[in-house]
Amino acid sequence: MVKVSVIVPVYGAEEYIAQCARSVLGQTWENTEFIFVNDGTPDRSVDVLRSVMESYPGRNVLILEKENGGAPLARQKGLEAASGDYILYADADDFLEPTMVERLALAAAEADADVAYCAFFKGARVCRERLYASGADYAREMLAYRAYGYLWNKLLRRSLFDVRYLCPRYGMHDDMVLLCQILPGARKLVRVDEPLYHYRCDNTASLSHRGKAERDAESARNFLTLIRFWKGEKGIPFAGSLPLLYVRAGWAAYRYDRSLLADFPELRASVLALSSAPEHPLRLWRVKRWLRLAK
Repeated sequence: MVKVSVIVPVYGAEEYIAQCARSVLGQTWENTEFIFVNDGTPDRSVDVLRSVMESYPGRNVLILEKENGGAPLARQKGLEAASGDYILYADADDFLEPTMVERLALAAAEADADVAYCAFFKGARVCRERLYASGADYAREMLAYRAYGYLWNKLLRRSLFDVRYLCPRYGMHDDMVLLCQILPGARKLVRVDEPLYHYRCDNTASLSHRGKAERDAESARNFLTLIRFWKGEKGIPFAGSLPLLYVRAGWAAYRYDRSLLADFPELRASVLALSSAPEHPLRLWRVKRWLRLAK
């Protein structure tokens, strides 16, 4: 019976944390530990969480404290304290079906898979995934926006995190930044074609409700920092997606945030050196023309 560690960063979720905590602590898979990371939340989220915990006295629950640094660092702190064979992340404003851990853990154990992933609810809509032959295939399709780049619908073998990887700094596409580094190490994936996670779309304070300019600029900074982190290394796990990542970052600089060129001077040369890109050829042409004219 594999052990699962469920990790939940907590920040600004006072309105939603009770439902989230009940759905997490009420999981039917017994061999589970629950790690909540207080990311310096300024509201009563942790007080509400402790109140809910009183209704689950037999659960293996740990609350970690840290200064506010964003969800990626909070997840990393939870991971460092985790002892499970598999890791499952959840967001504090979402909630899980009561059998989510059980369904994914059984599927992973039966197939000896490194990753088990499921369909999910995005608001009232059900989103389903294709079955991919390997983690590398999934990562490539994810970076091309043809697979869902979310952490919270994936049960991940703990050993996948034993490789060298960069913990993203910014919130936008932080899931994808982490996944594109660790998924290529997954030799086998299994899919549970049943919606088991509820992604909340009505939280106006969430990152997904920020303006497109801010979101695209944060995404570009995350990926450019990632590329810089891996510079000079052999066997970059997402090497085949580099042209697409450069074009997207160049487009973000062109449309929204010119300071990207100052903070990442290598971006200009990298985009201009591209003879082709796997997607958005018109976007590539416009960005290259702008880069030649921009000073």
